[in-house]
Amino acid sequence: MGWLSEGVIFSKSQAAEWGLMKLKSNWKEHLQNAKELRKNPVKAKLPEYSEWINNLDSIIIEASNDLYMQLNESESIL
Repeated sequence: MGWLSEGVIFSKSQAAEWGLMKLKSNWKEHLQNAKELRKNPVKAKLPEYSEWINNLDSIIIEASNDLYMQLNESESIL
């Protein structure tokens, strides 16, 4: 989404930071947990992260829908 908006390719960490600053959707609050787990995968075994991972379905769907909408908007600009 950052690339579509900014025209810049971000690293995974940069993409998460961009999303935290720029996105308006509710699912953006989950980017910090995702960034933490990517940097330290052992945390996935902790109860709070394990529960979070098990409840990501609706969050992923919401993020996918936002990406789909942004792709459609970008397509109409091109």
